Amino acid sequence: MHELIVHLKNYIPSRILPSVINFFAIMAYTRLLEPEDYGYYILVLTTISFVSAIGFGWINQANIRLYEKYKLRNEDSIFISSNITLFIILVSVFSTLWLITITLIKNNISNRLYILFMIGTFTLFSNGILYFIQSILRAQHKSKIFRNNSIFQVFFSVAMSILLIYLFKMKSESILISTGLVSVIIAGFIFGKYFHMDYKMKLNKHVGKIQKKSFYYGFPMAGAAFGGLLLSVSDRYMIKYFIGAKAVGIYSVGYRLSEMSILLFAGILMLAAFPLIVRKYEKQGKYETQKLITNLTGIYFVTMLPIVFGMAAISQDIVLVFLGEKYAKAYSVLPWVTAGAFFVGLTQFINKSFELTEKTYNIFIFTLIAGIINIISNIYLIPRFGYIGAAYSTIVSYFVYLILSTLFSNRKFKWILPWATILKSLIASLIILLILKNLLKSYEFSFYSLLFKVTIAFITYPILLWFMKEKWTLKLTRKFF
Repeated sequence: MHELIVHLKNYIPSRILPSVINFFAIMAYTRLLEPEDYGYYILVLTTISFVSAIGFGWINQANIRLYEKYKLRNEDSIFISSNITLFIILVSVFSTLWLITITLIKNNISNRLYILFMIGTFTLFSNGILYFIQSILRAQHKSKIFRNNSIFQVFFSVAMSILLIYLFKMKSESILISTGLVSVIIAGFIFGKYFHMDYKMKLNKHVGKIQKKSFYYGFPMAGAAFGGLLLSVSDRYMIKYFIGAKAVGIYSVGYRLSEMSILLFAGILMLAAFPLIVRKYEKQGKYETQKLITNLTGIYFVTMLPIVFGMAAISQDIVLVFLGEKYAKAYSVLPWVTAGAFFVGLTQFINKSFELTEKTYNIFIFTLIAGIINIISNIYLIPRFGYIGAAYSTIVSYFVYLILSTLFSNRKFKWILPWATILKSLIASLIILLILKNLLKSYEFSFYSLLFKVTIAFITYPILLWFMKEKWTLKLTRKFF
């Protein structure tokens, strides 16, 4: 637990500060960009995510999972060198295919969308390089370096994009250009400083075996990532088809805020925990790892559950205060997507059993099933309820994903739930919901009323857990302070 806390102290800034910057960036973009143009940007960004996941993003998962194994054999240099070679080939091939495809479909899309997709070629390539290098940093437990470059990447990307909008009257293309430029600069700096001298191309007869091992572990994760994207972003395309790009912009802003509220903190916990879980499994075996995952699940419930209930209470306050009138209707999306994000964050802990035992094809199957359910339900719900139908579909699909993973993971790697912690967190979160929805309902929508409500919840929730003697609240407080 001590090592987890040490890494959390580095990973928290690497996620909190970029998220704060991104939050203010969303505030700026919703005032500087029309919903339709922002919707076009989201469609391009979504497509970049799909291509990255299928084409080369899976190597990042292989880096994190397999690095420790090869390090114990003193083959870590060969492992990284071989995967660098494989990555360079794949990112070049898929970036070229992207460019060719966009050229071929030029006459079938709007000119505005075509321009954004062409710029997205560079963004796809440069982001892929940066995320690959960051995965190596995570595998090597270099959390401080990861923290610093994550913060720099987001800050300079946002600053440059806003500068391009103001100085050159650009629109959403400014976000794609700035993200690509900053990513490739930071990636080049990290590689030159930390990897170039230590990891020259030490290729030998084992390289093919290493790449094959990485493929067998990682590529099913590409399928899982693809299924996850079907779950999380395929609705953007259907909203565009049934309603239009403006609705995509409004829905995506609400979705993004909801996602940030849960997956931000869940991501911090998993960033710090996963390398430790891998080390625990490789050195101490299955049963000690189960205990660690149970402890992490308890921490997850304590920290995430109040966010779900709090978002249900103050979603309208958040949207009206921070996003402005053009995007005001996005508030209806927040409670549903936040609950769905809670389910998917919880599923990440369950899926560790498949990742540790290298049976990642299970994750692919479950995400694919849930993704197909999401598509079918979106086709039915969006024409009837508008983009809020996509939010309904999200929570149903994520819950199906959670149930499937739970049922199959318990066969060989039992997921032990900390029921006492869950019950206490649920009671405290319900009390927070009642306070925000009823006792404070007379307050008008303003920044100060929102700040007051958040402060009340932030103070009351841990006090309630202390009163109920919830163990992780006590332990985390002692560790941090």
